[in-house]
Amino acid sequence: GRIWEVVKMDTPATTPTTPAAPTVAAFKQPSGAHDAYKQGDRVTYKGATWESTINANVWSPDAYPQGWKRI
Repeated sequence: GRIWEVVKMDTPATTPTTPAAPTVAAFKQPSGAHDAYKQGDRVTYKGATWESTINANVWSPDAYPQGWKRI
């Protein structure tokens, strides 16, 4: 008969994982103060990432550019 040999592949015991980049949610028009963006909140809007520069931000970067910083 034949003799089969088990060949162990070179695989690391633990695969190093890179920390997942924080996901930035798409801009969603707030309906009021309860879901307005806070200073430092980040959104994606029209292909770019934006950070709110004010609290109680209910405007889009188009509607109120002063309230957003493109990052």
